[in-house]
Amino acid sequence: MKRWSDTLDDATAAKPWILEEEKKDLLSKITDMNKWLEGKITEQAAKKLSEDPVFNGKEVESKFKPVQKLYKKTMGKKAPKVDKPKEEENKEDEKKDEEKKSEDKKDD
Repeated sequence: MKRWSDTLDDATAAKPWILEEEKKDLLSKITDMNKWLEGKITEQAAKKLSEDPVFNGKEVESKFKPVQKLYKKTMGKKAPKVDKPKEEENKEDEKKDEEKKSEDKKDD
């Protein structure tokens, strides 16, 4: 989980389209899961080996999967498409038309 927190900082610096709110939400969920896991590990350490376990793999997986899914969704977020302003497109079209006209005159 620490690795996710570290890579999240690096990735969000490289991907400015990941919103701060999304980053905070993901970090919050990672922190919550870590606290839960640390609490269970502490409880388990206090028990004798002959006692039933405090948690099992299925519980860990059920806590881990949603966080992993959110992490992948956030990190896989694509950059938004940037549309050209219409003015620039019109200017480019006008330049192309002028170039064609000048080429046509040269051919005559």
